[in-house]
Amino acid sequence: MDKMYDEMMMPRRAYKIVDLAQVTKGEKVLILCDYTTASIGKLLVSQVYQMGALPIYTVIPPLESDGVPVPDPVAEMGMRVDVIIAPMSVNIAHTPLRTEALNAGIRMLLLVGISEESLASGLFDTDFHTARVKCDEMADLLGKAKVAKATTSKGTDITMSLEGREGQSQSGFAVKGVLSGPPNMEALCCPVEGTAEGKIVCDITALGLPPQLDFRNQLLSEPIEITVHQGMAKEIKGGREAKMLREFLESLNDPTVYTIAELGVGMNPSVKTFNGTCLDEAVVGGIHIAIGENWCFPGGSLKSSGHYDFVISNVTLELDGKAVIKDGKQFF
Repeated sequence: MDKMYDEMMMPRRAYKIVDLAQVTKGEKVLILCDYTTASIGKLLVSQVYQMGALPIYTVIPPLESDGVPVPDPVAEMGMRVDVIIAPMSVNIAHTPLRTEALNAGIRMLLLVGISEESLASGLFDTDFHTARVKCDEMADLLGKAKVAKATTSKGTDITMSLEGREGQSQSGFAVKGVLSGPPNMEALCCPVEGTAEGKIVCDITALGLPPQLDFRNQLLSEPIEITVHQGMAKEIKGGREAKMLREFLESLNDPTVYTIAELGVGMNPSVKTFNGTCLDEAVVGGIHIAIGENWCFPGGSLKSSGHYDFVISNVTLELDGKAVIKDGKQFF
C-alpha cells in the first residue's frame, strides 16, 4: 500500500520540484538529464508543460564525475533559457555552466543523484516554504559574523574569518544568482582566504570526489583528519581513505586545491540521517567545510582544479563567540 501511495505521489512531487524552480507561464525551461535520470525528466516535462512553459528535454550520456563540464552545445543551450532543471547522476554545481548561468540571471535547480526511488521516498514532502525562513536566518547570521569556530567531540577545532563575506541561503528555491539543489538545504559562507586555522575531523563523507576513489558517495569507514594553517589544508591523516584522498589531491599538482573555500550548515529538518550522498550536507546539526575553488560563492574569486566537501556531524558552531549550534542542536 505504501509503495503504491508513493508511486501515485510521484507526479505531485515532480510538481513540487517545478514549483521550487518557480517556473511561470511562457518561460523556456531546459530539463537536462543523463541516461540514468531520463524517466525523472519526463515527469518534469509534463509538469512544466502544464504550467504553460516550454520544456526543452535533453538527455546526454552520464558525465564521468562531479565537476565535469557538460558538452559545449548543451552549455550554449543552457544560456538561452530562463530556467535550468538538471536531474543528473553527478553534480554539475562546480562547472562553468553554473557560474555563467547564475551570473546571467538564469535560475538553476540541480537534482543530484535523483531516481524514481528517491522521488518516491518522500524527500520532497518537506515544507520548503517554512524551512526556508530558518535557512535564510542562518545565512544572515553567517553574513553578519566576523569569526566562526567549529568544534566536535571527535577533534574538529577550527576558526576562520567571515568578515566582509555575505552569507548565502540555498533553501531549495531557484532564485536569480543562487544555486538550488533540493532536497538539499544549506546556509553557507565563503571564509576569508588565509584565515582558517586548526583541524577538521571529517567523520561522515567526503563529497565531489572522482569515481576512482571507492569511498565516493559512501559513509567513511574512519575519520579523515585535516590540519589547516593560514587558510590551507597542510596535512591529511587517517586510514586508507585519507591516504587515497591525499594521493589524489597531490596528483592534481595544483596548490590552490588546498584552500579552505566554504563553511556550509545543514538546514533541512526532514533529512534525518547521513547516508553517504550529497544530502549529508543538508542534515541539521552537521556542517561541511570545503577545499578548492570558491569563485561560485559571494566574495570568492579563486578558480581551482576542484571543490571537495568534508561533512562533519554533531558540531558546535560559534559565531563571534555565540553558539548557534551546540552538539548538533540548533540554538537560534
